[in-house]
Amino acid sequence: MPWKTTSKNHERWQLVLMDCEMPVLDGYDATAAIRQFEEEAGLDRKLIIGLSAHAINELKKKALERGMDDYLTKPIDRDLLYKTLVDYLS
Repeated sequence: MPWKTTSKNHERWQLVLMDCEMPVLDGYDATAAIRQFEEEAGLDRKLIIGLSAHAINELKKKALERGMDDYLTKPIDRDLLYKTLVDYLS
């Protein structure tokens, strides 16, 4: 199951679509924790795309600083999401 956090399963992930405004642990902190896990376990860096309703440059900057690879705003533009995924995964 690709959503488990063991290193064996981590290797099968290709990307994470990370909601930035989750309760308890927001997407910024979750991304930082994933990046720390990857580094400590010697794993390849996985693609993390942040998703947020906030189209504010400061939040995009925060997302990138915390380790997200890209940041898209909601509601999601399907064409932009598709283009972004193709750009990163091809």
